[in-house]
Amino acid sequence: DYPGRGERSYRRETIRLFLEYQNDGSQNYKDDLGFPRFLYERYLKGRGDSLCIMGWYCFYLDDLWQYNASVILERILDILQKDKAGRWVKLDILTTDIADEVASRFGAEKKSLSEVLTDLNAPAGKDNIGRIGSAIHQILEYHTVNVAVWPKTDELTKAFGYSDANDFRAASIFIDSHKEMSFKEFVKYFIESRIIYRHYNVSLRKFYQTGIASHKFMLEDGHIRYLKDTFTTVTHTSPRLVTLKGFLSDLGLIKDNEITPEGKDTLALLQ
Repeated sequence: DYPGRGERSYRRETIRLFLEYQNDGSQNYKDDLGFPRFLYERYLKGRGDSLCIMGWYCFYLDDLWQYNASVILERILDILQKDKAGRWVKLDILTTDIADEVASRFGAEKKSLSEVLTDLNAPAGKDNIGRIGSAIHQILEYHTVNVAVWPKTDELTKAFGYSDANDFRAASIFIDSHKEMSFKEFVKYFIESRIIYRHYNVSLRKFYQTGIASHKFMLEDGHIRYLKDTFTTVTHTSPRLVTLKGFLSDLGLIKDNEITPEGKDTLALLQ
């Protein structure tokens, strides 16, 4: 979205929406995801009346997907490092054991994925299995809420060039197409295909392109092994909102996470 290129004005629209967010007295959350969450909730209420809001809606869900997928990967690495002491472990046994324990935390040892989605209860525990279960629970929860309201792919492609095969929508389609699996089988397949093999394939592609090794484990002959000291803390993605806040603060339109009188005047002009 660059000035002078077509009719897109997502930056201008984002500034207007951000000032609306700052001007909304009902907003008591000011964390980095507060603004995307504000627009996500607006979209769900049927107020996604601009392509810009639609784009932020998609961003919010994509960020939640990548964050929770990273949490699952982080916890699997911790299991490989601490519980398995960095030894080679048979991948099939590892993922079966994790899936069995996650299903137990959900109370879904004998349920299908479809049954779990119908009565979705949060799993208990703050250990590695509990964290994996919580991440899967949030992914399933957002899938349930958004599966019927996701914008059409061709509309997203036309507006944003949107074509990522590893976004929230791809994960949602994956969930929808495996609802008749037992929950245990789904968790095992999900972890293997969408977390472990996906990470390994992406890291190998990056290695061939840049020469920088980013994979966190080794796969060989159906076995997996932790690679020492290769993982960083899981974080949310940054859509340069810190830059936006700094820009509007420099202009005197916001101050200390509150809109200024000059900001309100500017918002009135943009509306």
